[in-house]
Amino acid sequence: MENTSDRETVDTFPTLDTLDTLDTVPLLSRPHGSRAFQRQAVASIGVATGAISMGLALGWSSPAVHQLQFLDNLNTTQIGPISDKQAAWVGSLVTLGAFISVPLAGHLMERYGRRITIILACLPMILGWVSIATSTGMLWMYIGRLLTGVALSLYSVVVPVYIGEIASTHLRGTLSSLFQLHCVAGLVIMYGVGVDVCWRYLAYGAIALPCVTVVIMLTLHETPNWLVKNGRFEEARRVLIHFRDTEDVSDELDELIGSHQTKQTEVVKKPIYKDNAALKVIFYMLVMMMTNQLCGINVVLTFTVSIFHTAGVSIRPQLAGLCVGLVMFLVTIIATQTIRRVNRRPLLFFSLFFCSLSMISFGFYFHISPGPSYSWVPIVCLVLFILSFSLGLGPLCMVLVGDFSLPRIASLAGTIAALTNWGFAFLTTFAYSDMQQVFGLAGTFWFYGACSAAGAVFVW
Repeated sequence: MENTSDRETVDTFPTLDTLDTLDTVPLLSRPHGSRAFQRQAVASIGVATGAISMGLALGWSSPAVHQLQFLDNLNTTQIGPISDKQAAWVGSLVTLGAFISVPLAGHLMERYGRRITIILACLPMILGWVSIATSTGMLWMYIGRLLTGVALSLYSVVVPVYIGEIASTHLRGTLSSLFQLHCVAGLVIMYGVGVDVCWRYLAYGAIALPCVTVVIMLTLHETPNWLVKNGRFEEARRVLIHFRDTEDVSDELDELIGSHQTKQTEVVKKPIYKDNAALKVIFYMLVMMMTNQLCGINVVLTFTVSIFHTAGVSIRPQLAGLCVGLVMFLVTIIATQTIRRVNRRPLLFFSLFFCSLSMISFGFYFHISPGPSYSWVPIVCLVLFILSFSLGLGPLCMVLVGDFSLPRIASLAGTIAALTNWGFAFLTTFAYSDMQQVFGLAGTFWFYGACSAAGAVFVW
């Protein structure tokens, strides 16, 4: 006899054509007190300081690698010049640390809570920056980059969860966008300050932010969702009263309790490898996350200044890198407010199409080497690439993880997506110098363009 529930699962599985906005937390919108938005916004901004630390860790390598490789007048330390292979390690180890710590994030936040996990994440971030700032050789710099990567991965998982679980339904979209905005803001800050500051002092300055995050988290509440899961119902009620600014939270609390009890009674009917709908979800996650990194985004963000230096742009490479960062920040503001109001498929297609166009054009610039008169071309190519990525592929990858994931495999799909994303981020960044030697800069950027084009074909 045919299993009706299985058939319905497959029939209703979302596709790139029909995706609608799906909120992941089952709280209904209700009238709240006048201070509800203020309290939720302050908590969300405070937690999102972890996202700024993420951006600082990801953005540090762009000015630092250039200073270490080319020994400009900002590098007053004894370290350098470093080789291309050493630069690859400096740039990629942060993503390797993130890859390693992916399995830890879910376990820590379920066992110890979202709030404590964010505090714990600050420890490797602080130790990592101290290791980098005080390093007298490459080994301690490598260790520091690895540690900041571990913290970065924890932030990337737990911070959005915390914001999503304290936010009211009608505020969740707006408040959740703070995570990505703060992350890009961290990148821009590091690009901007790195124009005239030595890499060592950049690291010293970055130590302060996770310390601020610790202080903020000590003053904030745990999320009501985690408290309910651990049977602390009265405490969950008090937290809801605080964030909703009203005593009338009984219905919302009952929904949380009911949702938790429903999840506890759910039974997996068949293993993943026999579940066609689940396999389809995992396949989509793998393809989208691979495309997200194979388009070359992490290489561009990690080696922005060095790329512009090699391309011989008409302005200081550091200023060109700052321009790219500012474009990314401004476009992210627009994208976070509009991304859920548009059809996913055409947006993804055109995003990947223009990413491909910009990378292929950049490859031709290196192939032809037209001379100083065309030194503006690299800036235009990378600005177009960042613009296209930030308006579509970048934010949509995270949205699609939530939209595609079936409840019974949400945790598994999220873990696979994160491992794929950070794993390919490490591979593309580490392989960048080797690809330059084998294929040249033209061939390397053509490869990124071809991967973007393949992603566009897949989406179409």
